[in-house]
Amino acid sequence: MRQFWSNRLRLPDSVTRLTMSLETPEALRGELMLFADNLQLWKFMRKDHKTLSWLEEGEGRSVETWTGSSILNAQRWLRYEAQPEQIDYVIVSLTWGLDNAIPQHDDPVLDNQAVPPMSTRGPGNRDNPRETGAAVWVNELIAAGVPKGTPREATLEIVRAYRRREGATADQHAPDWHSTNSLGDRAVGRDEDEKKDEGVLDETETREFHHGDLQSHGEQFGGYKTRYEHDYHMEEIKRYMEMRKTDPDAAEAYKKGLDFWLMDRPCEF
Repeated sequence: MRQFWSNRLRLPDSVTRLTMSLETPEALRGELMLFADNLQLWKFMRKDHKTLSWLEEGEGRSVETWTGSSILNAQRWLRYEAQPEQIDYVIVSLTWGLDNAIPQHDDPVLDNQAVPPMSTRGPGNRDNPRETGAAVWVNELIAAGVPKGTPREATLEIVRAYRRREGATADQHAPDWHSTNSLGDRAVGRDEDEKKDEGVLDETETREFHHGDLQSHGEQFGGYKTRYEHDYHMEEIKRYMEMRKTDPDAAEAYKKGLDFWLMDRPCEF
């Protein structure tokens, strides 16, 4: 995880606690815990120069689990499925609290270090997930006639047989992200997967794009260089433009918090 934003960030003086939640498939729990171990070393700073530090074990870390649909970014992610069309997830939440130390008069410089990426999302992991069997486009599942609830291995057998028969490639059924009518534009995941029991072929719901700044490789789980990042930034720009019409000063303050406006100055909210 890139550290630059955290070193520049200046929280409002009213902030006394900050919680950050990290989520990954249950199969990667061990890697997530190592990631959290590094992240908890970070510190955050308020505008009045007071710092927030991690609150230690117990109060400073909590772990939750949930089960949701394996459909995300218009693909069924087979690699981590616990049950057909379902993935078990683990969420680790870290909490930072206000330090009691007297703040310095000069604006101190934070020295948070970059957190090494999880191995499955690192720069070396550039394999096409559709070619390795980690994921399949929803459009291809439909074209191949994969029934709802088909287990992972059986799904791959049907899909690979379809490719051989039709001479299709792993990405032949990639959605047209620029089309407002494409299935891929709609079947990008959902927020309340655990409350529903629907199969792949009926997946047409939309997920809110709140995590466009999260780095990701191989199009895994949204994030950097994916449709998520595009929609995330478009929403931020729209919000900024609307604010300019009613409150120019607030709009300028908001602009400082956007990724693409960050320079060498602190990011203030």
